[in-house]
Amino acid sequence: VYWINRTIGIFSELISSLDYGGEQKQLAEYLNGLYTYQIKLLTEANLECDADKLDIVMKVAHGLLEAWREETANANNF
Repeated sequence: VYWINRTIGIFSELISSLDYGGEQKQLAEYLNGLYTYQIKLLTEANLECDADKLDIVMKVAHGLLEAWREETANANNF
C-alpha cells in the first residue's frame, strides 16, 4: 500500500506541474489524462489486489522514463 500511495503522489505531482499555456496545451491535456488514468488503475489495483493493473502502470511509467531520458539526452546535445 505504501508504494502505491507514493506512486499516486508522484503522478499527482506530475499533474500539478503541467503547463497548459502556449503550444504545449495538447500535450499537457494528453498527459493529464494519462496520469489520471494511472492513478485510477493504482487505486483499483489497491482495492482489488490486482497485480495486472500494477503491471500496466509499471509499463507506462517505464515508457515515460525512457521518453524523459531520450529528451534530456537530446537537450544536452544542443
